[in-house]
Amino acid sequence: MLNCTPPEGSITGNADIVGPGVLSAFFATAVITIIAVVVAYLSDSLDGDFLNELDRMVIDWAIRVSRKSWAFICCRPAPQVDTTSPHISRSSQAWKEAIQQFILALSDQQLVTGLAILISGIANQKNLSGYEFSVMMSLAWFSSTTHLATLDALRTYLKTHAVIRNLRVFGIVCVFILLIYAFAIAVNVAGFGELRKVPVQCFISGSGPLTMGPSALAMASYTLAILVVASGYTVRVSDLYVEGGVRTMGVKLARYFRRYMGSSDPTPRHSNAARSQDDLQRYIEKTPTVVQIAMRGSSIYNRSFLSSLSSIAFSFSYGVSQVALYRWELAPSLTSETNYMGFGQIMAIFLLVLPFLTAGETYYGYVEKRSSSSDETFSQQSGRSHDQVRTPFGSPRDSVEQNAENNPRPPPNSTDGAGGSQDIQANTTNAFGQTELNYGLFWFVVSFGRSVALGVLLNSASIEDTIAVVAFVIFALSVYMKVVQGMHRILTYIKQGGRVQMEDTGLELSRI
Repeated sequence: MLNCTPPEGSITGNADIVGPGVLSAFFATAVITIIAVVVAYLSDSLDGDFLNELDRMVIDWAIRVSRKSWAFICCRPAPQVDTTSPHISRSSQAWKEAIQQFILALSDQQLVTGLAILISGIANQKNLSGYEFSVMMSLAWFSSTTHLATLDALRTYLKTHAVIRNLRVFGIVCVFILLIYAFAIAVNVAGFGELRKVPVQCFISGSGPLTMGPSALAMASYTLAILVVASGYTVRVSDLYVEGGVRTMGVKLARYFRRYMGSSDPTPRHSNAARSQDDLQRYIEKTPTVVQIAMRGSSIYNRSFLSSLSSIAFSFSYGVSQVALYRWELAPSLTSETNYMGFGQIMAIFLLVLPFLTAGETYYGYVEKRSSSSDETFSQQSGRSHDQVRTPFGSPRDSVEQNAENNPRPPPNSTDGAGGSQDIQANTTNAFGQTELNYGLFWFVVSFGRSVALGVLLNSASIEDTIAVVAFVIFALSVYMKVVQGMHRILTYIKQGGRVQMEDTGLELSRI
């Protein structure tokens, strides 16, 4: 028989859901996952196909700083870095394989954990109180959004392994459907305080005590959070199947406008299309140079992997603040048994070692394989050297070609006027590009801070309407800036006759 009468006094929460061991395991896994993605990015262990100039600049800076810092810690002289080379030497293949397997193991763990906790919680709605169910949902939300952070880093791997990709996408869809269901219940539990002490089934059956629901602003903040996460799911899943994903929408829109404005007409000067094209031309020409550079810097940032770190920041800040909200801020009076470290909590903490073991085995396995192949190559080279000793009279032409390959001659320097003009133009172009990259870093700092603030404020909006208004203002400004940047890229695309990269015109509103 379902008892929907709230008990008097304190309640004992399920320690396997709200206990300190479980919470520590979830937080530690999420932090390790995000750190692994950031380290893989800064160490240039990701696939270079989706890294642009801004990413290269950040990676080069990170490698230089890490080398100098390591030399300082080990009390060694700082390594000499060739600043004239386009890029610094990258990570070894063994390190790349190890960190990819490490991120893959963490990604699988996050996906399976989120799916398992959602199925377990929904299957036990008659036994779990509204408080326990809300904490369960926040942990599943935290786990699923952390899993999304790994999809950008594993994009190339998943594209080349179709079966694993399809299974993962199926799990993602299942998690998202169950997450929406659990989130809808948790929202009402947060609004109806009496539901926190009674089983969740009381709310579903309509027999629970309902006196006061969530405010309109709180419901709007919850809806906004769902939309942001849904857009993140859509963008990342589409990127696994289609090159460019939903970002090609801006390209199609720009091409439509360009066809419309370039349509044939016997009197094009008096047609609406021609007037619109002239207006756009004058608008672009009147735009200040600083604004154009800033918009191009925004375009470089939106096409970089660095932009995904902003969405990761939003997911992490929202997940942490959501767990804190449901576990402590909206918690009823609890007994001391709630914080008991049981068998399940201790086991969850020790299971954190598994991804590190996977990464270590992958790393040393690749090192051993490389060592054996190097020994075989060395023996082959020794055999060839022995043959060369027995026949010392080689062809002079072969020696010249070998010396030419080992010591290539640098191209001659141009000393005429045209060459000097080209050098000046190249230097101007490089400086201009560096300014755009600096603006790209500026947009990253702004977007990162905005994402963290929005993630925290959206959760706080459920308990304070004033905070909800601030969160909506920040989100509205974010959308406005995205629309302005996207329209500027579309107008530039139209002006240049479509000679812009596909990603330049993508209206990527999911990058909050």
